[in-house]
Amino acid sequence: MKQIIHIGGMTCEGCATSVEKAIAQLTAVESVSANPKTGAVTVMQQSPLQADEIKAVLPPKYALVD
Repeated sequence: MKQIIHIGGMTCEGCATSVEKAIAQLTAVESVSANPKTGAVTVMQQSPLQADEIKAVLPPKYALVD
């Protein structure tokens, strides 16, 4: 299942890598690809991720955008 979420605070490839690593920790996640220019993060997972799950693993400088 593909899910696209938006994360605020990403300004460079290093930020994208940090976000990818954080989200990849979640058990249902199979792959993650973040684009710092658009803030879009494409997640392939077994079941939809909930906002609280994502917020729990994101480093403090990043925010889930509704």
